[in-house]
Amino acid sequence: MTTLNELIKNAQDDSFFSLLIGFCQGAVVVDVQARICWISDSYCTLLGINNSKEVLGCAIDDFVPTTQLKRVLKSGQPNLFDLMQINNVWCAVTRLPIRNSEKEVIGAIGLIFYDELDHLQPMFDRFSLLRRKYESQIADRSTRYSLDDMLGDSEPMQKLRR
Repeated sequence: MTTLNELIKNAQDDSFFSLLIGFCQGAVVVDVQARICWISDSYCTLLGINNSKEVLGCAIDDFVPTTQLKRVLKSGQPNLFDLMQINNVWCAVTRLPIRNSEKEVIGAIGLIFYDELDHLQPMFDRFSLLRRKYESQIADRSTRYSLDDMLGDSEPMQKLRR
C-alpha cells in the first residue's frame, strides 16, 4: 500500500507532476485529515506565507477557510471547477481526490489554475449564453399531456380534472 508521502516524493521526481504544477498558479496536497503535506511556493505567496515548511502538518482550513478539500476527501468525488476567494483574490480552482492502489482516498490535491479571472471571461460569457438558450427552450416547450388526458371516470378523477 502506497502512502501519500511516498506518492508526493515520487511525484516530485516525475515530469508529469512538475508539468501539472507548472500549468497552475498554485497547488496544495492534503492527507485524509486535511493536513497540508505539500504546498507550492506560489500557493504560499498567494496565502502570504514566507516558508512552506511553516504550514506542513497544519490543517488546510486554518489558512484557507473556504476550501472544499474536506468535501472532496469525504465524498471521494472531484470538484473540477469552482471559484474561491483567497486573501481577496478570486481564483478558479480544481480539487481532486488522491487514491492508493486499493482505490482508497488517501488525500486530495487543490490546484489554482487562474488567479486573474479576466482570462476566463469568454468562458463565463459562453456559459451565460448557453444558460439563456436552455431556459428559453424550457419556457417555449409545450406540455405533452393535459389533465384531460388522464384515464378513468371515477368521482375523484373527475374532481381532479375540474
